[in-house]
Amino acid sequence: MMSVTTPELSEEPFEPRERRAGRVLLGLAAIFVLAFAVLLVRGWRDHRPDPAKNPAPVAPGMPVSNALESTYGIRFTAVALTASDGMIELRYTVVDTGKAGAVHADATIPYVVKDDHTFNKPGLGGHGHAKETPGNGQAGYILLTNDADRVHAGDVVTLHMGDIKLDHVPVLG
Repeated sequence: MMSVTTPELSEEPFEPRERRAGRVLLGLAAIFVLAFAVLLVRGWRDHRPDPAKNPAPVAPGMPVSNALESTYGIRFTAVALTASDGMIELRYTVVDTGKAGAVHADATIPYVVKDDHTFNKPGLGGHGHAKETPGNGQAGYILLTNDADRVHAGDVVTLHMGDIKLDHVPVLG
């Protein structure tokens, strides 16, 4: 009789499950570490604009006051009519949140003067602006009532905040 021999099989024809799972976890950990290293090298930083390095654009002809920015932490960017010319919108950008809270204080809230008439009544029954100060580089606004439609597009007004004023401010339509 003839005997048939079979080749011996190795004890472990396939990699054990635990070893495969370990290699997968090791690969995922390596990817995670690599991604974290890239973030560290590139810098994990805030990508919002820095108002000191990138000043907010202002409307054509709009004056800029270093005294206003250093004292109250805001830069006015435009004065414009809105709501069918029934309101005056004072647009600003915050350059220093530590000081910009003055935009909400009664003693320093901004207002406009034209031909000896003061426009300081908030628009929309006291809802002229948000009560929270925007962050650095963010824009805000204040709405004032345009009493008897005295301010028109193309007019030149004076903008006041505290004891600082901006003369020759053009009004946009």
